[in-house]
Amino acid sequence: MIVEAKNRVPFIDFGFGFTDKTVNAGDNFTVWVSGQFNENNFVYSLSTNGSPTITKVSNFEYIVSYASAGTYNITANLVAKDKRKSLISNTITINVI
Repeated sequence: MIVEAKNRVPFIDFGFGFTDKTVNAGDNFTVWVSGQFNENNFVYSLSTNGSPTITKVSNFEYIVSYASAGTYNITANLVAKDKRKSLISNTITINVI
């Protein structure tokens, strides 16, 4: 049971379980990472297409902004510090207008 909890795939959303959102270009929005509690053994980061500005508040909260309109996909990547494994979250979609 403990090993399963340590290796649980993370879940990301925009808050309250929302996995798609529309924002204006330049607006900040928050991406939340949950469901993974072994932060001492993993390096957390977001992966996305496009060139956003990403501010890491913590391993579980990121402030993101895109300057250009488009549709972008975001995932969280957790890479084990010993580089033996990685965990990849679900994909969320942001539509920037």
